[in-house]
Amino acid sequence: MKDSYFSLIKQTYQFPQKGFDINKQKLSFHGVSIPRLIEKYGTPFRLSYLPQISNQINNSKELFNKAFKNHNYKGKYQYCYCTKCNHYSHIIKSALKENINLETSSTFDIDIILSLYKKQNISVNITIIHNGYKTDDYLKKIFELQSLGFNNSIIILDSSNELSRILEIAPDTKFKIGLRMAINEEAKSSFNSSRLGIPSNEVLNFYKTKIQNNELLELKMLHFFVDSGIQDKLYYWGEFRTALNLFIDLSKVCSSIDSFNIGGGFPIQNQLNFNYDYEYIIDKIVSKIKTACSNEKIKNPDIYTEFGKYTVGESGAIIFKVLEQKNKMITKIGIS
Repeated sequence: MKDSYFSLIKQTYQFPQKGFDINKQKLSFHGVSIPRLIEKYGTPFRLSYLPQISNQINNSKELFNKAFKNHNYKGKYQYCYCTKCNHYSHIIKSALKENINLETSSTFDIDIILSLYKKQNISVNITIIHNGYKTDDYLKKIFELQSLGFNNSIIILDSSNELSRILEIAPDTKFKIGLRMAINEEAKSSFNSSRLGIPSNEVLNFYKTKIQNNELLELKMLHFFVDSGIQDKLYYWGEFRTALNLFIDLSKVCSSIDSFNIGGGFPIQNQLNFNYDYEYIIDKIVSKIKTACSNEKIKNPDIYTEFGKYTVGESGAIIFKVLEQKNKMITKIGIS
């Protein structure tokens, strides 16, 4: 009996996996022949299978709607795509066909939205979540969008210092804002010392002293994001609970807040042993929000997600040519 790498893979993993197939020893991706593309275009090249973008979006929508039905949840699910994840026009247009919203993080993302608007690819009724550090140029373009009629544009405050700068630039008209809650990242995270968001123990007082009596401001959303992703771990659910409790506290003093944004973080199939139960996680998210709101007699908020990698990560690939193979000597050790 001869051992081979192929037999090891065959014994360890299920292959081909979702989206891939092998026919007469030739690999295909969603039915598209990879060897045929290589023959036509050479290498390297990047391919995007656009229908998979729709599949990912609709899968998330269906699972959230199923969970809403299971728990008699009265809010709405709002899917946002992060334009920074892949800004190519054919990618964004494919996502927009599924009646989604958008999320921005810089002035360059606003340029993309303005271009889409000029080409009549989006309506002013779309909801746009504005995250990221707010430079003066970024803020000016956000208010330019609002002057064009994008009234569902929500500026997420990433720090308490941003509000004063926003008010200096803002026109004398009412606009929507959200608050991002800072989280306590895991020590191993690259963001464990970041200052993204407002500390949870400062948010309520910040609202009462800086926002509550300002007639120009309408608080609509509480936002949080865990850099390590949405995982079924005590750490994630602990941060989730902190954010949910804060949303409830804000709801008791602010009648306009109606949206709970859990950010992004759904993983994608990027390894052979990938295993993630999307349906279970989504049901657990909805159940926790429903239970907490029912206990406190709070109206069920609209749930927002900001999926970027999840939206496009499984729709494409980059094909390279192997230029040289270097064999590695393996020493076999017999054990008796």
